[in-house]
Amino acid sequence: MGTSDVITSLDPAGSYDNGSSVVNTQVYPFLMNTPYGSPDVKPDIATSAKFTTPTQFTVKLKKGLKFANGHALTSSDVAFSFNRDKTIADPNGPSSLLGNLDKVTTPDATTVVFTLKTPNDQTWPGVLSSPAGAIVDEDVYSATKITSDADVVKGRASPVSTRSRSTSPKS
Repeated sequence: MGTSDVITSLDPAGSYDNGSSVVNTQVYPFLMNTPYGSPDVKPDIATSAKFTTPTQFTVKLKKGLKFANGHALTSSDVAFSFNRDKTIADPNGPSSLLGNLDKVTTPDATTVVFTLKTPNDQTWPGVLSSPAGAIVDEDVYSATKITSDADVVKGRASPVSTRSRSTSPKS
């Protein structure tokens, strides 16, 4: 996939623009995805995703997920990704989409529970497939500031091809 738009940052916490989004959707894993040709949001690196209470959205990750650098991709990375987005709150990033997120908990290595401020938020699955939903490697990215493009590349933290983005057209 290519773009002629400017890419502002390889760190998804600092990029909420068209150029960066083209790259981010091809580089980072997402819990949810909207398959081409469908209006419905479906699990991507998750096996299931649903409301388990009116304010809790529970996601079960596929087992054995890894980043290209060999690090395991676990629920801890997911919680880290959402928490850092909110902490950094970069003006060029997508943190504004997480306004309804109260907290993220990880009962085990493959379970993530998002607790929302407002119950029955039917837009939440879409948020998980949006630019705010990119999952990063907590061993590579800073928890408090945008990680430089050079450090992103050096960390080789993109996922290996275990995700279901294979439904996306490739160029």
